[in-house]
Amino acid sequence: MTITSSGTGAYRLATRSQFVSARNDLTELQRQLATQQKSTTYGGLGIDRTKSLDLNAKIASLDSWLAGIETAGTNLKLQSNAVESIAKVATQIRTDISTSTYLPSQGGLTGPQILAEGSFAQAIDLLNIDVNGRYLFSGRTTDVKPTESTDLIINGDGVKAGLKTLIAERATADGVAAGGQGRLGATSATNVATLARDTGFNAAYGFNISPLSSGSTNLVMAVDPPADPTSLTVTVGPSQPLLGEQIRIKLDLPDGTQTEILLTAKDQSDPASADGFAIGATTADTAKNISDAIGIALKNEAQTTLKAASAIWTTTDFFDSSVNFPPRRVPADLADPPTRAGAAANTVIWYQGEDGLDPAVALDPLADDPRALATGDPVLPNPSARNTAGVQVDRTQIVSIGTRANEGAIRASLANLAAFSLVEFPQGVATSQSGYNALAERVRDGLSYEGGQRPSDIAVELGVAQNALKSATERHEATKAYFETTLGGVQEIDKSLVATQILALQTSLESSYQVTSILSKLSLTNYL
Repeated sequence: MTITSSGTGAYRLATRSQFVSARNDLTELQRQLATQQKSTTYGGLGIDRTKSLDLNAKIASLDSWLAGIETAGTNLKLQSNAVESIAKVATQIRTDISTSTYLPSQGGLTGPQILAEGSFAQAIDLLNIDVNGRYLFSGRTTDVKPTESTDLIINGDGVKAGLKTLIAERATADGVAAGGQGRLGATSATNVATLARDTGFNAAYGFNISPLSSGSTNLVMAVDPPADPTSLTVTVGPSQPLLGEQIRIKLDLPDGTQTEILLTAKDQSDPASADGFAIGATTADTAKNISDAIGIALKNEAQTTLKAASAIWTTTDFFDSSVNFPPRRVPADLADPPTRAGAAANTVIWYQGEDGLDPAVALDPLADDPRALATGDPVLPNPSARNTAGVQVDRTQIVSIGTRANEGAIRASLANLAAFSLVEFPQGVATSQSGYNALAERVRDGLSYEGGQRPSDIAVELGVAQNALKSATERHEATKAYFETTLGGVQEIDKSLVATQILALQTSLESSYQVTSILSKLSLTNYL
């Protein structure tokens, strides 16, 4: 038989249970007020736990995107600064070339050339920047340093030839050395002066005779063969030329430019020179004088325009190269053109990053275009450097932020800075000023980026990417703020309500404690 408690004993049992429950409630309410959270577990949220889980997942996803955007934004800023710095030094060199005159130092370089030397080294350093070991100008191969060091690029290492060696090799092949005539030679027989290519040399080297050359009434000029001449004749007659009559010989240069030899008939007392010839006693004498004048002019042009064009061709080809497409080297037999065959083993490859070319595809070792196939098929596609890296900024949006050190504008900048800083025009040499001017003109044109990619083109594309990241950041931050506000309504307490509940519970507990205290002192004696 169960005996049910009654009276004050029963009250005491009930009060003890109520005290424990109320104390637990007070502890929980105090925790909520301290943490501002309704519960420490999702289960404690009741039916709101699903909504809380969903909102937290969305916020975590936004945080992940925002973290990626922040990192990408830092990288983009460094990339943009590097490109803008290269553009600035190129502009500075171009301006200095336009405003300065030939004034070499004892080392054979002018002030702008010395500045170009430092600017080249600065550009290489900028292209090798990395963030936490991730190189920014290496395309997809972000773990590979994009370029070799300035010293290795210029000087080589004893096993692999650097750019300075390649320039010297090409200059020799082009017939630039003192006394050289650019692989052309002038002779005369009876009343005919003849200009022809030296035998045993490929047409890739030195001057090439242009079919656009012209003579006058008594100086009849002809080229052979007409479309792609290897020789040119000037026939004097039927009469002697008059004073002032001219012959105009146009010569094609390795870098795709042209130069011109303009010879004017002069008085018999005038010696042969680079710009004129004496009218001789006979047409045969005049032809001999023309031949001599052509020889003098060729030597002059070889030391000026050809020297400059040879260097530009070499530096352009060198910086067009990559790990899958080495620069062309001058072969031992100058009857053959420059070739890439075997060059990777003995030549510095300045760019070590990803170049967008498939190493499994056979490329033409003689071609100017690094994308030309050996099979004669259409050239390979030229994938955008921007697409070599991307950042996910949304479920469906990826912003392209890749860069390569071998992009067209950067290659052009490096090639022209290198050519300008490596070709010397010593004091005391009669052709130095003209040679310097010829090189300066080409470098100035090259740093104008006519018809090609400009540094500003890269900067604009990077700027578009930065704006896309900025827009995504603003959008995500606004969305995150909305989610956090909504989540707060699910997970966070109403501080006023909880404070009121705590106050009410404390009041109730104090009252209960007072009643319990009174009852604890109650006895039969006190009651009676």
